[in-house]
This record gives sequence, structure tokens and C-alpha cells, in this order.
Amino acid sequence: MPESLAGMTPAELARLVAFLTGLRRKPGRDVPRGLQESTTNEADCVVDVYAPAHSVWPAPERGTGARRSRCTPLVMALHGLNMDAGRDDRLVRFARALARSGVTCLVPTIPALADARLAASDLDVLERLILATATRVPIPLCVTGFSVGAAYGLRVASRESVRLHVGAVVAFGAYYDLAALLDHLAQTFPGGEAAPSDGSIYAALVLARMCGDRLAPGLVPRVVEMLRGYCSRPLEEKQAFFRAHLASQPLAEAFRAVRGDSDWAALSPKGHLARLAVPVSLVHDRSDALVPIDHAVAAAAELAGSPDLRVWITNALDHVDYAGIRPRDVRAMLRALMLLVRG
Repeated sequence: MPESLAGMTPAELARLVAFLTGLRRKPGRDVPRGLQESTTNEADCVVDVYAPAHSVWPAPERGTGARRSRCTPLVMALHGLNMDAGRDDRLVRFARALARSGVTCLVPTIPALADARLAASDLDVLERLILATATRVPIPLCVTGFSVGAAYGLRVASRESVRLHVGAVVAFGAYYDLAALLDHLAQTFPGGEAAPSDGSIYAALVLARMCGDRLAPGLVPRVVEMLRGYCSRPLEEKQAFFRAHLASQPLAEAFRAVRGDSDWAALSPKGHLARLAVPVSLVHDRSDALVPIDHAVAAAAELAGSPDLRVWITNALDHVDYAGIRPRDVRAMLRALMLLVRG
């Protein structure tokens, strides 16, 4: 067996193959055959559940005497700074691929993040959700996330209260230091560029959402509306919005004004990763236009003492979206992603 698959049981290998196959399918409106999907509320958080047909969620709490369903591997998938939150097509595809493979996937709507805001209160919500899940499931869960959600996953998994309930972390496109990332985005603000890129427009929207009333009256509601469904909008529409509403704004100056009032260290994995004593996979796009590869390098350096660190630097992603696997990626990909399907 190749080294990348060493230690996997036949069932885990079958789940991994099914998961990777499922990633190629586009999500439809109807629940696929063999799966069940539901929405529940745990720890004051709305959670979408994608599960194999034989699984039951919410599982009865331990000690209640209720009949328990057969235990499946469990993943909690965290969305990024995205107004579509857990209903983003890419995340639905990811969660369904896991469910098809025999893994139950919980996708919470993270309150502030789903409103395109960065708030430390979201970490408290995730902590309560993990602890509530632990009362129902006898095995540690795998926390995975995308972009900002990936950084949140790394940060919350390092909290002492949840360490016994998290068995692995898989982070796609995570930032390491939020202040450094936002400084980078502010410095690369496209200004009066005639045809800004998709990534630079998104960065400008995020900064505009943060700066709020320091910009033109009525701008923030327009920004929020553009962020809703952003990924599915054509680039021409995004560029037209940028030229009409953002190109003339003093965005970099407004950002510098709010920088000193914000505690972004609380939302940064930096300085906390050494507390993780579980397998960690860092997956990062080599040419990521939003979160530079330096963040993955810095996170890997802090995790160098980890008992099981897996790093997959690849061109197979477009920030966090699947863009196709090259043969040379396969070995690192399998090693990084096998954590998602472990029993």
C-alpha cells in the first residue's frame, strides 16, 4: 500500500474514494438518493445536517436510554466569509460528498460570519456547538473549514474545553494572522484600476463591510447585497459594481482608521497552534490571491511539533474551490484528506 494510505482500514479507503468521486458532482435541489438532509438547532446555532440514510440526527443524548443509531464518522464543516454561509453550492457539494461516503457532516451557519462580519463571539458559538455535539456522539469529530472558517476551526480546536472532543482538523486556505491578512488586502486595494480581478473586488467588498459608516452613506447595504451570492455572479457584474460604488471610496484610509479599534488577535490561529495535539491537514492554493501562501507556511512552522502534520500545497484549488487534481497532487491529497473519513 502506498505510504500516503498507510494505516487506513478498507472501510476508510472506500469512504475516501467515494468522497473524492462525490466532489465531482454538482449539487441539485433534491436530496440525493441514499442521503438524508435536515436542519436543526444546536447551542443556539442553525445547523444543516448531511447524513447517510442509516444515520439519525440529532442523536439521542448519552445516558437517556434512547436507542442510538449506528455511529458514523462525524465532520463539522465551517463556511468562510460568505453571505450564502452553509448553503453555498460548493459547501453543499462537499457535505453531500462526505455523506455519500458514509460520513455525517454538520454545517453550522456561523452568525457574524454569515453576515460578513468578523467577531470573536463566533468562536464561542462554535465552542458551545462542539460541546453540545459531544453529548450525543461518543467519538471525536473532525473540524474542517474554508478560508476564514478554516482559521476559526484551527483557533477553536486549540481551546482547552474542546480538545478532547476534536479528533482532527483539516483547514483549506486558512489565514494565520488576521491583522497581517487585512493589512495585505488593504495594500493591494485596486484603487482606480480599470478591470480589477475577482479576488481584488472581493477584498474591497470585505474591507468596505468592515469600515461601515466611515464610507459613503448607504454603501454598506449595497456591499452586503453584492456579497450575497457573490461567487455565482458574473465578473462583469462585479466589475461594474466596483466602478460604480467602490473605486472612488477612500477605502484604505477608512481601514487604517478602524484597525486600531479591532482585536483581531482573538480570531487568529497565530500563537495557539502548538496546543493542538491531533492530526492537522493544511491545504492551500499555491497562488491564492486572497490568503497568501505565507500564511500556510507560518502555520506549518508553528505546527512543526505536531504529532501528525500534513501539508498539501497545490494548484488544484482556486482559493478554496476545487479546480482539478493533477497526477502529482494525488499522494499529498490522499494523505491530507484521509482525516475527513476516518472512523
